[in-house]
Amino acid sequence: MPRMPIDPLMFIRWLMSVLAVLLAMAALPAAAQPYPDKPVRIIVPFPAGGGTDIIGRLLGQKLSENLAQPFVVDNRPGAGGTVGAEIAARATADGYTLLLVSASYSVNPSLYKLAYDPLADLAPVSLLASVPFVLVTYPSYPAGSVAQVVAAAKAKPGEINFASSGNGSAPHLAAEMFALATGAKLVHIPFKGGAPALTEVIAGRVQLLFSTITQALPFIKAGKLKALAVSSRKRSATLPDVPTMEEAGVPNFDIVDWFGLLAPRATPNATLERLSAEVIRAANQPELKGRLAAEGFDVIASTPEEFDRLLRKDMEMYGRVVKSAGVKIE
Repeated sequence: MPRMPIDPLMFIRWLMSVLAVLLAMAALPAAAQPYPDKPVRIIVPFPAGGGTDIIGRLLGQKLSENLAQPFVVDNRPGAGGTVGAEIAARATADGYTLLLVSASYSVNPSLYKLAYDPLADLAPVSLLASVPFVLVTYPSYPAGSVAQVVAAAKAKPGEINFASSGNGSAPHLAAEMFALATGAKLVHIPFKGGAPALTEVIAGRVQLLFSTITQALPFIKAGKLKALAVSSRKRSATLPDVPTMEEAGVPNFDIVDWFGLLAPRATPNATLERLSAEVIRAANQPELKGRLAAEGFDVIASTPEEFDRLLRKDMEMYGRVVKSAGVKIE
């Protein structure tokens, strides 16, 4: 029986179809790999040892345990957190680079000419936790209450100093809000971080500091610092005997430091949803929740939408404070 002639064009089309099927089959295992299937970097835009770094390491450890992939903290400090934020904003949007920020993220648009858009270039994943500020002084400082501090500042304008972790930092703006609310004339002494600011207050070289409870707590317990008031609307469970600013006579005073996770905006929605769900799950597990509470943090573990609303509200609030107090980055 004579063979049928083979049409070269039909053979090429058949061969291409077979190759396409084989390629699709080869790609299936890769496409089916669940997120994450390799290490994830968490950029912390501050030095090691601060509140953001503590949360980043505790969260990274729990996510590593839950998801069987390393979540590794990468400290990228500089310019009030803007250096690390820009690195994250420019990173590949695949869920393998995340950014952990504090409330200063909402301050920076009012202070810096940013090379990224904090709302358009980075997407909220979850607001993890918050911690009140506590107004502290050294034990022998004559004023033993907020009212006495305000009276002393009004009696001797410009003679009472307050420290901060840096010009334009959230502790700096908390003190500026305090000065605006009370009419106290205080002098700002910025330091390169919360630790040196605490050291100067403990030594009695600077009178006042709005510190996060996380950083100040060991020194308050040791009697090296005197706590006058917390900045939140409710008393802190960590310092239940310390009054709020409102209880101490400063009405409508409510400001806290907070910590949240962001990802590059173009990260696929499915990855963002998985990240958000896993972060909320991790933050609410008793072990991590207990460790954060022991450090003075109030666990929140919000949805992305709730975090987005806070970012926008705080950017507006801090913008007003920066303008009213005339805060500038030198």
